[in-house]
Amino acid sequence: MKKVSNTVEVDLSDKQWAILKGIDAEDYSFVVKFAEKELRSKGLIPIPAEDAVYALKQYYAIGAINSANMHAISDVVDPYWHAHILDTPRYKKFCSEVMGYYMHHEPLDHDKPEDVRIMATLYDYTLEVLRTVFGENVNPLCWEAQPADARLVCNHVTGPVVETSLFPPDKRFVYAREHFAHIK
Repeated sequence: MKKVSNTVEVDLSDKQWAILKGIDAEDYSFVVKFAEKELRSKGLIPIPAEDAVYALKQYYAIGAINSANMHAISDVVDPYWHAHILDTPRYKKFCSEVMGYYMHHEPLDHDKPEDVRIMATLYDYTLEVLRTVFGENVNPLCWEAQPADARLVCNHVTGPVVETSLFPPDKRFVYAREHFAHIK
């Protein structure tokens, strides 16, 4: 499987490298098996497992090394995050030991236009960070550049703002952090 620790294009601290290596070391076999089963049961064709897992690891990586900011996940990668979350003991251990915080899942309510607007902004920011951190290693099949509002799905709430945050809190998301603060 492709490793996020081998494809980063920015300078990282030793702690950030350790986090990426922990993300790479995680066993994603159940994630792939469960996500693919769920996708097929809905008549959908999953993307290649290596692409899906790498994109999920990228999402975890930016969530950990840019923990001062929220990020939105693509609808292509989201089923793999769900599968990981459903393996609750393993996901909880992963979050505790690797991420440094529990990475809560915040689904989008498409009936709330303000939430959709915020999620679109978060998604655009996520792509910006992914491209900064991973350069050309951002797969457009996994991370669509301009998804329709209907394809926006969810985000995670920020982690603790610690020395692992690559970027400072982005002022564009003060409102988003307050808006989704109930999940903390």
